[in-house]
Amino acid sequence: MTRRFRFAAAVFLVVAVMSLIACSGEKMDPAYKDVRDRLVSLCSVRLPELSGVTVSDSSEFDWDNGAASIVIPSGSSVFMKIVSEFRKQDIGVASTDDVSAKNIRWDMSKTISGRLHEGAIEVTFDNADADNSLIRISVLFKPRYTVEISRTIGGVIEMSFAGSVMENNKAQGFSGDRVSISATANEGCVFSGWFEDETLISSAADYTYEIAQKDIVMKAKFEQTAMTESYVKARSEFKNVTGIELPDVLGTVVSEFKGYDENTAMSYILLIPNCENRQEIYDALKTFFDAFDGLPGWAKQKDDVEDSNNIITEWMSGVGTLVRLLQNSSDSSVCVNATAEFIDPTPTDFTAARNAFEAVNGIEIGDYQGAVIPETARFRKDGTDTKFSFTGNDFTVDSPYAEIKGVISTALGVAAQEQQSGQVLISQWISGNLEYSLEWYSESKRIVITVSSQNS
Repeated sequence: MTRRFRFAAAVFLVVAVMSLIACSGEKMDPAYKDVRDRLVSLCSVRLPELSGVTVSDSSEFDWDNGAASIVIPSGSSVFMKIVSEFRKQDIGVASTDDVSAKNIRWDMSKTISGRLHEGAIEVTFDNADADNSLIRISVLFKPRYTVEISRTIGGVIEMSFAGSVMENNKAQGFSGDRVSISATANEGCVFSGWFEDETLISSAADYTYEIAQKDIVMKAKFEQTAMTESYVKARSEFKNVTGIELPDVLGTVVSEFKGYDENTAMSYILLIPNCENRQEIYDALKTFFDAFDGLPGWAKQKDDVEDSNNIITEWMSGVGTLVRLLQNSSDSSVCVNATAEFIDPTPTDFTAARNAFEAVNGIEIGDYQGAVIPETARFRKDGTDTKFSFTGNDFTVDSPYAEIKGVISTALGVAAQEQQSGQVLISQWISGNLEYSLEWYSESKRIVITVSSQNS
């Protein structure tokens, strides 16, 4: 074979290959190629490269909204090529896979750019008329958008959604889906509107929102406009017993009352409902903190976390009235509890207090020089229950703590049960239905004597 002949053969082969490539590219119908590219862009699903295949129906394309219906006039061999190509890909779960019935469907769920997209792709083959058989590819693949509702204090909210995803006042649906929301104001409150940030969405309490192509959080804002009848009543009773006027709290319903005994001893609970989270509870508590802090003759006794659910703050007046604010996050409530304990006259110094203690309990303790009763911890009496607290700069665990322990043990004829709790040394006795307690606080040099009935 001459060199000239070999060169001519090589040129012919190159031209033939290039012609074949050009011809094969020309064989893919432009409409089919466009559909194929769009499907990959929409949901990463690829149609096979098919020559001589046309798309006969483009009227049902809605790619921008994630939907299309593609009709291809072709036979069963093309149907199987499409199905085979789809099966090779990670499309989703095949909810229908019946080749004999010429119907196959995949449910798709993918996260794209951080947003959940869901839908389905279905391939059906209609060969009722062999001369006019059709392959239909139905595609639905849309992003889900989140609709969430919240509220301010003063009412309740509800959400209703026919879609498949809804939980805790949060729904996920497709653009165009409708979500029904409602707001109901409490007594003493009015509904101001549904807001996105500070933008009013609707002033209607019952509102149907059509999901747009974005996430949204809508807040129902309530305005507290008046004190409720139950709170006005509670406020009046509270003042009669404690002498304290509770603050003007609007839109608060008192849902629980506890009785009191002729203004001599009382335990009264004011329960403020509809606190949905800890921040709302703190906001409700702050109103009362501001009312009690700084009251003449009152001092804060306790500001502590009792356990994982409760926060307790206490104030004590010089005449023995105790006010406690209790926040209980387990049932989302705020309680105001007041206990008024009175004796007449109220001892104002150590000698008078020890004499009152002896008169009530029949136990005489020493008259210790330098003993001082704090302004907020005077001798208190409630029926058989008494409490006596005093301090002294020269106090030690031996004197007067050990001495008083011996006096009580002798008076009761019972040995003390002693325990240590942190920096506090505690002695306890049981006599009849009464429990006696003697506490020594080493850091503050304080002694507390308490007598309480066991069934109280």
